[in-house]
Amino acid sequence: MFRAAFALLRKNWIIVVPGLVAGAIVGVLSWILAPSEGATPVAFWSGSVPLFGAVALDSDNVSAIALDVAQVLASILAIAYTTGMAHAAWERGTAGLADGRQAFARDAGHVFVAMLGLFFLGLAAVLLAPYTWWFSVALYVYLAIYTMPSAVVGERGGLRAIVESGEIAVRRVVPTTIVVGALALIVFVCGILAEALAQLVPVAGTVLAQLVVQFAIAYFTLVVVGEYLALRELAAIEAGYR
Repeated sequence: MFRAAFALLRKNWIIVVPGLVAGAIVGVLSWILAPSEGATPVAFWSGSVPLFGAVALDSDNVSAIALDVAQVLASILAIAYTTGMAHAAWERGTAGLADGRQAFARDAGHVFVAMLGLFFLGLAAVLLAPYTWWFSVALYVYLAIYTMPSAVVGERGGLRAIVESGEIAVRRVVPTTIVVGALALIVFVCGILAEALAQLVPVAGTVLAQLVVQFAIAYFTLVVVGEYLALRELAAIEAGYR
């Protein structure tokens, strides 16, 4: 699965584009609405669109609210586009922006509701973390791993997508554990690399860092979508035998 996902990413590098565009839009808006001395739009770009829409709400002023809204919308766009394109890549071997646009038009509402659900569940997991030795956070990531593929590929409603993700994760402990563990390692390594690039070369390094982050997210999405498709098909076959 990991090897096939990497091959698909090499062939369909365009999957990275939605995240880059969404990040650039939020970066420019951040620079305009909340400028700081000596900053450039690029300085706000890196990491501006979170993978699971973990948006920090801030109601101090209109600009902060506008940025929060922009970040939510950019997250929905990036997630729907990237997941829809990853689905097309697995189905046909090729993906285009049109595949992402169709997914966004069809499933943006599902993604938004799923993001809200994941936000509150993640908040609860973080609040419980000191009392569970961070097991609550690990369990949250494990059970929520297939939520976005379920919302976009499976066209499930937002809350139903969260439930289905948990159901698949519980039924398929070994493959899900391998996916979560391997992807955590990839994210960790890419995070260190991106931080190093941003520190070593202030402007160009930030751009390169964002490229690294978005390639990691695109690869992450391809792996999870591929695993979701495989496990969903296996579950359907097993249901047919029963």
